[in-house]
Amino acid sequence: MKVLAGTDYEFLSKERFSGEDMITYKEYRILKLAFERRFFDCPKGIKLEEIAETLNISKSTASETLRRGLKKVLKMFFEL
Repeated sequence: MKVLAGTDYEFLSKERFSGEDMITYKEYRILKLAFERRFFDCPKGIKLEEIAETLNISKSTASETLRRGLKKVLKMFFEL
């Protein structure tokens, strides 16, 4: 376990997570955009509608993809 700015973290190998546990490129892209544009902050830095417009997808597709990717990331974090 390493410490970075007061936060514990551990490097994981890609091999530990494969198949349905791995996030897809689309999920990665939307999670990265949401994080970089402060979607998860309070108040939000970007709305879901803006994420969808940026990626040229519907709001419902953006929501589903974001939730699916976030679920996979949280599953990796909590099931270690």
